[in-house]
Amino acid sequence: MDVTSVYYPMQSMIPSSVDATTISFPWNLPANQSGGYANYDILTTAMGLSQPVMINFNFVHPLSKVRVELVSDEFTLAELAGASVTLNNLRLNGVVNLPSGTALPSGAAAASIVPQTDTEGSKYSALVMPSTVTSGTTIVTVRLVE
Repeated sequence: MDVTSVYYPMQSMIPSSVDATTISFPWNLPANQSGGYANYDILTTAMGLSQPVMINFNFVHPLSKVRVELVSDEFTLAELAGASVTLNNLRLNGVVNLPSGTALPSGAAAASIVPQTDTEGSKYSALVMPSTVTSGTTIVTVRLVE
């Protein structure tokens, strides 16, 4: 007996095509994650059982999280808090595979992402599809207000 499970923090995010027979499904993340990304996170687990038994589910996060923290010897925390951070050339759309607990980007389009900012204004985070970025590609843009 195979057991596959997926958890979505927000019920309305579940694609209508997902049912008990679903192996993989498309998953799209928003480009503007400034209001938070928790509702777009996914947890999956899969295991095979030879008989019905009590089990512990070990969930994995198939998406990747990008985190940028601004630190400076020249600027104060207040000055850093006024910064604008954009994540560039990262992938938002892909396919989640439940049995493997993985996500792969789909389509060729990379996006610019507005990340969520912490309360101090110096840490920025966003969810993206796991993918490879070519060496030399700009992935973080920071603009400080003068």
